[in-house]
Amino acid sequence: MIGNLFSLQVDFREQESLPNKFNFYQKEGKIEEETNMGKKIRTGIIGMGKMGILHTALINMIPQAELVSVHDTDRRLSKYVQKSGMDVVFYSQLEDMLEKEDLDAVFVCTPPFTHLPIAQKCVSRNLSVFVEKPLADSFASAKQMNSLLEKNDVIAATGFNLAHVPLYKRANEMLEMGVLGRVDKFNISVYFSQVLRKKRGWFYDKSKSGGGVVIDIASHLIYLVTWYFGLPQKVYARTLNFYSDVEDCGSILFEYKDGLTGVLDANWSIPGYRLATIEIALEGENGFMEITNDYIKLNLLQPTGDIGEGWTNIHKIDLGSTSHFDLGSEGFCEEDRHFIECCLTKEKPDVSWEDGLNVQRIIEAVYRSSDRRNPVDLDLVC
Repeated sequence: MIGNLFSLQVDFREQESLPNKFNFYQKEGKIEEETNMGKKIRTGIIGMGKMGILHTALINMIPQAELVSVHDTDRRLSKYVQKSGMDVVFYSQLEDMLEKEDLDAVFVCTPPFTHLPIAQKCVSRNLSVFVEKPLADSFASAKQMNSLLEKNDVIAATGFNLAHVPLYKRANEMLEMGVLGRVDKFNISVYFSQVLRKKRGWFYDKSKSGGGVVIDIASHLIYLVTWYFGLPQKVYARTLNFYSDVEDCGSILFEYKDGLTGVLDANWSIPGYRLATIEIALEGENGFMEITNDYIKLNLLQPTGDIGEGWTNIHKIDLGSTSHFDLGSEGFCEEDRHFIECCLTKEKPDVSWEDGLNVQRIIEAVYRSSDRRNPVDLDLVC
């Protein structure tokens, strides 16, 4: 899931022939031409790295969206955009694209340290903005981004795609239904063989990325923790560097006012994990729930709703998908479709900038705790 995305090595330089405009989408096993005659959200993509390429392809397959332009500071990419067959305008200057194109929304797919200045330019023009996770490179920048929304009524979404994956949505529904009763503790891990030697680039420069495995990979699971259980009262964390100038692994202890405790362990420098592997274990007064990339497993003491006593297995293939197709990994198509739909209906997205700020708040507490070797109260991170 997350790992499928991280293993995606798409690059314009490797794609000499791509389907013209991608103006089709998958539905019920068929490729159908766009037929939607209603309003389309005129969309621009900012940043043509791995995530920019992914969102470009996805937007071109959503009937309610019209991909108008793309921007990247690397002028050399313009010829690869032309070779791809996309009927869009390439801009090397963001200001030119924002001035010349009549846009409704943009996708920000650039390094985290650029998110705030880009958001300021886009929100001031009343553009709806989808920002790839993390929301920003720091808690302070994330707060500034949210403050932009006080004067501008735009749709503002953050890219935590697990919120759109059927398996994790089903788990949340069951927790809200109370299948476990009171949840007493949780244990979450995510392991990935991404950094097994010294690496360079903005990704491993804290001044540009905001951090390492915690802000990049663990942030997905921190979002999941806030989605399932809300904000903790305290966090206690330790991070370590093996190969990078940013942290390569981290362990986080969460404490809640109601007595719930949990642990999140993240490591991108552990051999043997070609894809990011997620394992979640929840223990409650009515039993146990296990969630992985592929299934949910329950063992209940008493039946609850439509879930019987004893063992129940729910595989992701049993849940199907609301997406017409999957590209990059499960959930990304639905994430983009949902954002475009929110732009049309003016409804608040499932994962807003406020949600992104909550994740950033916890990440700030994690880094403070690791530096000081002490627990950090979230009320003091403000």
